[in-house]
Amino acid sequence: MAFTLPTSGTNLKVATKGQLEAAINSAIEAAVTLPRVTAAIGTAPVKGAPVRADKIAIKDSAAAGALALADLAKLPMTDAVLAALDALDATFATTAQGAKADTAVQPGGAGAASDGNRPGRAMAAWVTATAGAPGALTGLDGDPAITSGSVAGLGECAIITAADRTISRREAFPVHPGRVYLAYFVARRVVNTADISGAGMRFGLARLGEDYSAIGNTVLSDRTPSVTTGIIRAAYTFSVGTPPLGNVDAMLADTVYVRQYVRSYGEDKSDAIAQMQILDVTEAASIEGALDAVALSQAVLYAEAAAQAALDAEAGAAQAALDAEAAAAQVAQRRPFVMLALGQSNMRSNESSTGGDMSTPLPIFVWNGNETAVGSAYTQPVVGEYPLDTYNAGVGEYANNMAYAAARRANEMTGRPVYLILYAKGAHPIEAFIKPATLTANSWTLGGTFTDLTTYMYPGIANALAAIPGSPAVADAMLWMQGEANTADTAAVYRNKFVTGVLGDLSAAGLIEGEETTIVAGALLDTPSNKPFRQYHREVMLDSRNTWPTLRYVPADKLPVGSGAHYTGRGLVVMGEGMAAEALSAIHECPGYTVDGSWSPVLADAVTAGNVATATSTSALYNARREMIYDAGTMRPLGIGGLVTATCRIVNIDTTGMTPGNAIYLRGLPFLHRNGGPSIVFSGVEAENIAFGSYLTVRTNIFSPILKFRKNTPSAILVDLKVSDLTSGTADLALTISYWAQVSTFADGSA
Repeated sequence: MAFTLPTSGTNLKVATKGQLEAAINSAIEAAVTLPRVTAAIGTAPVKGAPVRADKIAIKDSAAAGALALADLAKLPMTDAVLAALDALDATFATTAQGAKADTAVQPGGAGAASDGNRPGRAMAAWVTATAGAPGALTGLDGDPAITSGSVAGLGECAIITAADRTISRREAFPVHPGRVYLAYFVARRVVNTADISGAGMRFGLARLGEDYSAIGNTVLSDRTPSVTTGIIRAAYTFSVGTPPLGNVDAMLADTVYVRQYVRSYGEDKSDAIAQMQILDVTEAASIEGALDAVALSQAVLYAEAAAQAALDAEAGAAQAALDAEAAAAQVAQRRPFVMLALGQSNMRSNESSTGGDMSTPLPIFVWNGNETAVGSAYTQPVVGEYPLDTYNAGVGEYANNMAYAAARRANEMTGRPVYLILYAKGAHPIEAFIKPATLTANSWTLGGTFTDLTTYMYPGIANALAAIPGSPAVADAMLWMQGEANTADTAAVYRNKFVTGVLGDLSAAGLIEGEETTIVAGALLDTPSNKPFRQYHREVMLDSRNTWPTLRYVPADKLPVGSGAHYTGRGLVVMGEGMAAEALSAIHECPGYTVDGSWSPVLADAVTAGNVATATSTSALYNARREMIYDAGTMRPLGIGGLVTATCRIVNIDTTGMTPGNAIYLRGLPFLHRNGGPSIVFSGVEAENIAFGSYLTVRTNIFSPILKFRKNTPSAILVDLKVSDLTSGTADLALTISYWAQVSTFADGSA
């Protein structure tokens, strides 16, 4: 059996036509004579990763021939070579495989790429991080925004829905100087976004050191696809340093490993990631002197697919056993984060505490014990179920829950599943959380008709810890929101009850531990009934660090009040998020994070009320860094804050009904400005059909969501921009501003 290239229509880039014929005929001969390989099956690193061909005993010439095809990947992929491969495939399928010809894998068929190169077929083998040791990363199967599904023209894909995500391979690819590599991507947009400019797709390489730490990032291509774009197939060549010959798309410096990745931007679209792989194509480069990357990648994929298809039957049983073992290891890698939450009604919820984010992502599990039950299992609640089950009949809404908001934020910040254990009851004093024996020993009494919560709390916490995968010994964090029922206590008395009673009992029971459990206390609301105990409470919490060094405190300045001494629903969410951030920063798990969103700018002729402008088009977005902000002198936590960048564009502003002589204000910034000095870092204003002299700028006050526009005069004096300076109906305004914000407060002061 021999193969001969056509003599016409051939445009070879190799030295001679005969060299190519010889290479192909050599591969065909190897298809029949390749010796049997008897190496033992290796251990697959993760669930779904294919067993490598050189680790399986090859029993027939069909498998051997399929492997021989891989040698053809080293040829330059001109049109003639591709034609030769097609002809070779037909010859091999009928002659070498015999009865197997009907099931041979053809180019472009369902087996065009092995499972290890397809995120949708091996979710645990792919991750959302680009740096870090393989065993420390969480697989895609732990992310609710990423699912496996079939997509037309692509088969099984990892589908990113309504989220901004990065997908890369868990196992980093080792690279070396003097070699040439090819990175291949296949993806498709399956649901369009409302704003395609903010929802692109990036193909790139994360550059890593020998310990898998990040060194840099190389962007290979940025795309802005839509559904009509269809399937994107992209191939790029790269090398570490200068390539041995020819040109490459990217040269990487100081790189030991790379992780190929696709970044999907935007949160109102759906992208399908079908395939990613990296190949060493140095020999092909040396033959041709330059790479036809796309053609080469097609041939390599075909050769690899043929080998994989021939081995599937033999590898199935071995792979199944490895999958089960790797799946168990994967569960262990995603260590749960355990939150214990104790307190009064602000922790449990009050019917007035409606509003705020009440989303219920899947990786949050809530123990079904409460103030009257030990509990028996974890649930994944929705609104209307514990602990989001407090109903306000007056407004027809369920109240929010601080502890659940903390759990949700911890999951968002770490990607870890969160297990929440909540025991809280409104109007109950601290004595309800202290064991009766400890109360007696310290001459404290519960008194009244209050419930002894320890009856259910202690066995409940123990059972809840035991029910978590891996059975953690203690909680990672304990959230404490209590004090309104103890305003008669002095600071010294309350401190003793908290440290000796609550923390002492829990520690003695082995449910929390000084170095393992972060205690996070939330501030009481600034209401008349809480004074002066509110200040005592803060001092007690901060002073308790002498006994419990990991204790953190979250202030409540400017948080909105509902009824009585209760937060609104949005207030509960911000306090819960602050507690989560403090708990995680204490253990250096995640010291900060960023959020993106939209806001609603309003042009008005007064700081409040007044008259407002209309416009034919308004768009506004923001990006905010959220982290715990501390006072530089005292290191007292000020709140969850950070740098905010906000943009807006208002087109065809109509000032009808506004007062011409009044200054014009922009209301509705997404976050309040931080207290303590100037907060604007940068501002840029673009105006059309607005009279402002040589330049226009903005000014704001501390703790204000409002901007005032200022223009210069011929005498170089800044004055307010007036309503009359805008040409009604045609004035346009665009703004970009970066400012320091106190984001634990609300811009509109509402619930």
